[in-house]
Amino acid sequence: MSGGFSKENIVDEITAKGLSDGMQKELLRVLDKEWPSIVKLRESFNSKRTNKNYIKLKRHFPIFNDATTKLKKFEDYSNIGYMIVVSKLIIHKMGEFRESTVKKMEHLRNFIYESGDAEGKKVYDFLTANNTRVDDIDFLIKELQNAIHVVKKEFQAYNFETEAYEQRSIEQVGMETNDAIKCLTDFSGRTFPFLRTISSEIKAGDTVLELGLGTGILSIAAVMCGAKEAVGIELNPVTCMLAKSIADYLESNGVIRKGSITILWGNFLKFATEEHKSYRNKRFDILISENIYTGMFYELQMQGIKHSLDAGLIKSTQELDHGMLTNVSLAKVIPKALSSMLQPAEITGYKGKNIAETLIDLKNVGAKVVTLATERIYDQIRMYAEEPSNIESITKFKIQKNGMLNCIDISSQVCMMDGDYISRNENKFLSNDSVLMLNKPIKVVHGDIILVGIAYNGGDSMDDVILEVRKLNADGSVNIDYGARLAIPEEKHRENKRRFEIKNSCKQPLNLMRLGDYEVSRSASFYEGYERVWLADIDYINEKPYSV
Repeated sequence: MSGGFSKENIVDEITAKGLSDGMQKELLRVLDKEWPSIVKLRESFNSKRTNKNYIKLKRHFPIFNDATTKLKKFEDYSNIGYMIVVSKLIIHKMGEFRESTVKKMEHLRNFIYESGDAEGKKVYDFLTANNTRVDDIDFLIKELQNAIHVVKKEFQAYNFETEAYEQRSIEQVGMETNDAIKCLTDFSGRTFPFLRTISSEIKAGDTVLELGLGTGILSIAAVMCGAKEAVGIELNPVTCMLAKSIADYLESNGVIRKGSITILWGNFLKFATEEHKSYRNKRFDILISENIYTGMFYELQMQGIKHSLDAGLIKSTQELDHGMLTNVSLAKVIPKALSSMLQPAEITGYKGKNIAETLIDLKNVGAKVVTLATERIYDQIRMYAEEPSNIESITKFKIQKNGMLNCIDISSQVCMMDGDYISRNENKFLSNDSVLMLNKPIKVVHGDIILVGIAYNGGDSMDDVILEVRKLNADGSVNIDYGARLAIPEEKHRENKRRFEIKNSCKQPLNLMRLGDYEVSRSASFYEGYERVWLADIDYINEKPYSV
């Protein structure tokens, strides 16, 4: 390799860091093993730096237009090779960290049930330090007991993602620990873009707040890049312990400074107000929230950013947005934006009885999604602003291919602060295209005009969505005989409408009998519920968990 990036450069970085001998040897072994994949990462990234991709980025993020930053070269990112090798080392050693976490949680169980395990008390003290989640200590212990009860399931693979959601309420106990690991190991499509952005945006002395810590890899990268302090909040106590195992290992071997990362067990929607009140007057320079899911389903990311702004955790100002004053962060927020698209489609080759009853790996069952019209944006979210987290959009499509319209394909792209983007289906985990099935097919031919209406609150599951499709007559009027909705029971459909109306103080959401293109009209409300039913085109669900 030419220029400022080579295997020798990374070796020099590793040997100049003042690491323990054992850590140096570990990193150099990983570098040797992973060098071909690092070369591939560089080539793949630099190939995206084309005018075509730049135009595509601006098309998918029109709210930025020409202000969008053009991509840097791979070698322009400082310490990127070193950061990759450290991340890969964590992935290689994940079985050991998992085993350590299980042992710590077993000690915690002994302490809670027998009050005689010194190591368990250390775990308990770590989880509850500076934590005012509840006033009733008995309730807190019960909450920990529930976490301990499912600790081994946290690391088990599940056949379908809906299984995970059926077992827990994500807004109450967080995402499964195995899912946090999958986010880390989905390296090229997920962790790598965040590492690059952190490398380019964080400067020495910055303070960092991470909403949804997971394995802690992004907070670790932040302090490796010079951040004075990183504070990460994680709702799942098992995941907290996993992150602490990783951070302790890196601290003890000199990769990060001791005490540079603070791991807090808690709800980021209550941080510094109802919980962890000692941070009430803290102001952060960087906000990181890696929670990205197609269409913001199942996500509480925007609520977390709104809470951070309202609680004064990051400096903010106000600006006019569509005639309304909106809080805008003066801190750097990673990622920068998310854009979601709709696309009418036909799913073929699937022989199941009820195609909407669960999440299915379409490739595995031989099904295929055939798109019938060009995708259109239905939602744009700026992560640095107090955006409303609910969506109500009615969009017109001109059919380009004859077929039986029986589903709507939903996709999202994430815009990073360095001008890069995470494209649709670039990830193995989360934020891949999702397919919302209709209750009946609609025959369409080239040139037909259809209306697709969609409404939901950020954090909703896909069966909470109000989805309706109508076909227009030749004179432009709505054809009342050709309509379909989400493939859920009629009563559930009506209940979704009632719930949306109440929460958003509106009447008749998605009245498709109105004509016109009403794209992206939203009101401000936040949904706290959780349910499960959807179908998605993803390829990770048959992966095995990490073995010890």
